[in-house]
Amino acid sequence: MQVSECARFGFMRGYDGNYFGSGDSITGAQLLARMARQLKGYGLEPPARPQSIAPAFTDVPDYAAADVALVARLGLISGYSEQKFGSWAAAQRAHVAPAMSRYLDLPAVGPAD
Repeated sequence: MQVSECARFGFMRGYDGNYFGSGDSITGAQLLARMARQLKGYGLEPPARPQSIAPAFTDVPDYAAADVALVARLGLISGYSEQKFGSWAAAQRAHVAPAMSRYLDLPAVGPAD
């Protein structure tokens, strides 16, 4: 999939000033949340930072809070403990496989773009 296709489907967004940042990282939570929104219709409008992220992760940056809250609520990713999500941890195959399996089993609730 090309950058333009990813942007068109809403999986990734660029920065201000028409800069995409092709070499920059994206977290698994960000990608899964965007796929859940764009392809399955969950929480189509990402909220501002949720008042609480359940469970109460202490290592989630503001920019990722809405995405982490969505994937945790949907049961796609649970984090490492009740307080540690692992926002900056590299994705391990043992984590990616069940997360993608759960995503694929997630029923669509709204229209896909």
